[in-house]
Amino acid sequence: MRTEYLREFIVWAESRTVQEAAQKVHMSQSTMSKHLIALEKEIGVHLVEHGEKNQLTPAGICLYNGSIDVLNRLGDTIERCRSINDGTGNEIVVWDAFVYSGAMSALERYMRAFKKTYSGTFRYVLRNVHYKTPRQAFADGDVNVTIEYCPVNRAIDPGPVADAYPLIEEPLVVWCSKNHPLADKGALNPQDLKRVPIMSSIEMSYPLQESVTELCVERGFEPTFHRFNPTSQTGFFFDVPADCVYLITPDLLDDKRICSRNDMTALRFADSNFAVKSYVIVRKADEGSTLSHFSRYVRDHQCSGAGA
Repeated sequence: MRTEYLREFIVWAESRTVQEAAQKVHMSQSTMSKHLIALEKEIGVHLVEHGEKNQLTPAGICLYNGSIDVLNRLGDTIERCRSINDGTGNEIVVWDAFVYSGAMSALERYMRAFKKTYSGTFRYVLRNVHYKTPRQAFADGDVNVTIEYCPVNRAIDPGPVADAYPLIEEPLVVWCSKNHPLADKGALNPQDLKRVPIMSSIEMSYPLQESVTELCVERGFEPTFHRFNPTSQTGFFFDVPADCVYLITPDLLDDKRICSRNDMTALRFADSNFAVKSYVIVRKADEGSTLSHFSRYVRDHQCSGAGA
């Protein structure tokens, strides 16, 4: 299977029209359509509902999810091979939080600033492990830097093998269809979530779920979470169940996938304590290692905006 066809298919899935997709990959619409037809023939399934909205079929959604995962892993493997070949295989493996909060943006500022000041040779590797929470991936040794959330009035115990450094505090925001019953309420109370399913993914653990549950239990009820088939990343492109909401943080309202959705609206809570605090968790490492230098850098620059 030609990987360029998969890459074109991903662009197709993330675009509103065939014309827009073709422009992004710098080819004609007819050529892109031929490539999609060739991909469908090779796989033996229909990937796109060739109608007015150009939506993916269920099989197309499955291929979209898998293609992102496969191509990311392929790119990571190629980079690892190059690192081995040129002797620069020193890595800091970081949990990729995708789109759940602004905490990853804060961590990225530390990462960029540390990269500029550190004299040694290394590379960052972003990794997300399906079916695992960030802490599980950390405990299993899949990553050595991750983000963890807790209610704003709590603190995190990183355990004996890690250090924890506070990142940011963020209020929670409901993102839902403009036709949702909550859409016209204005400022929300947490109790408004009592019987409203919160979107989470079958294929990827929802990092905010534990802290959101704690915040709700403090207010006398336990929230429900709707498990849906597309990953949370692709859920921004496909249909959201009418009775469900997303729970995100304000920083994400600038995400292009969110601000481009004219059929969705963002609602804030009147309860300012309905918020989460994020920490960067760094595995303890041998003194003098790149990871130990990174941990010390985060510790020393917590109050300076990561040098931004």
